[in-house]
Amino acid sequence: MRCFFVRCFILLPLLSSFIISHGQPNASFFQNFEIANHEIYVLHADGILKIFDENGKLSDTYAPKNKIKQLVKDHNGSIIIVDSTNVVKRLNHDHQWSTITSFPQGTIYGLGFNSANDCFLVTNKGVLDIKTQKLYFPEKKLFHSELASRGNNGWESEENGIINVYTDKDNNVWFRFEHGEWGDDMFVWNTKTFNFIPYSRYLTVPFYEINNHLFAWAGNFFEQYILELDKVHDQNKNIIDYTVSKVYSTENDVTYQKAKDSHNKPHPGIKSLSEIDWYNFYVGGFTYRPSDGKFYLITSEGLLTVDHLSRETKFSDLRRIKTFVFPKEITKAYIYYDHEKHEINFKNGYPQTATKIQFDSKNDLIMLAPSCGVWLFDGKQLKIIE
Repeated sequence: MRCFFVRCFILLPLLSSFIISHGQPNASFFQNFEIANHEIYVLHADGILKIFDENGKLSDTYAPKNKIKQLVKDHNGSIIIVDSTNVVKRLNHDHQWSTITSFPQGTIYGLGFNSANDCFLVTNKGVLDIKTQKLYFPEKKLFHSELASRGNNGWESEENGIINVYTDKDNNVWFRFEHGEWGDDMFVWNTKTFNFIPYSRYLTVPFYEINNHLFAWAGNFFEQYILELDKVHDQNKNIIDYTVSKVYSTENDVTYQKAKDSHNKPHPGIKSLSEIDWYNFYVGGFTYRPSDGKFYLITSEGLLTVDHLSRETKFSDLRRIKTFVFPKEITKAYIYYDHEKHEINFKNGYPQTATKIQFDSKNDLIMLAPSCGVWLFDGKQLKIIE
């Protein structure tokens, strides 16, 4: 079955190509999960944190008076939360929460931690170094959106003020502000030099890094793809830009195009890509497992794996893990709006969209379906945690 939230495909030029949106955070009830200390932490849109062991058994619930807005991990792997009063807290080894910092004078959009585990806040007033309390703001020439070019503030987040933030191994914090039809503004800020790195490629925040390559997924109405971002250095070995190449693209995928050509056929369920309505095809969460050196990604065809990703990668190169089957017992999904949880009933069977996948210490795969819940796959069977 397919989750309620709708994937948003927007046609844009190269400079402002959007990452595919699998539902805004405020609309999805299951906000995020993080894995730490052999436990799975799940954040709900009602501000509650549920904690499961690696077998998927609920072990604890944390429901503070000030609701939790964000859940991330720091560089050392500790759980970090931001509450509704903009207080940032860390879960210590003794399972006690300690305050790192707060930002009562504004809004915290996201957090980044460098290799020294220094904390930086992306706020409505700029990037804040919590050590020095100094704010950093980009020059106007680094903005990309039509909204910013018309003199409006491109440094803002709509809805609940939460954005996607990623810190790479070079201590660069990546983040992006979405402005709908006005385009996006994306920035790369270095936590060592305190400088913004000019970036004018695909405006999509990376989500994984392996062997000095950054990976992101993006697309529009006609095409979906996985991107590889590689660093460009100057003579002093400083990063001055990034090159971007597509390592998987549905546009050049013959198998996918056959499905697209037959898009007016009724959806028969998950059997083969040639039988799937092309509009219901998607590329979702993506990760890498060092233990076997393989890439894994979720699509509407299920869980797929491949040894390498290159510019010539086609859908036929990816192997489907046959033991992975989308849960058929789900008949309801949940969205969160007007500050309330709402239940949605399903009538048709469509594949759910899993937007985040990550391996735990047991090499089990944990997945987030933002309106359906959190799943655990041990290589043989898929189990719904919640």
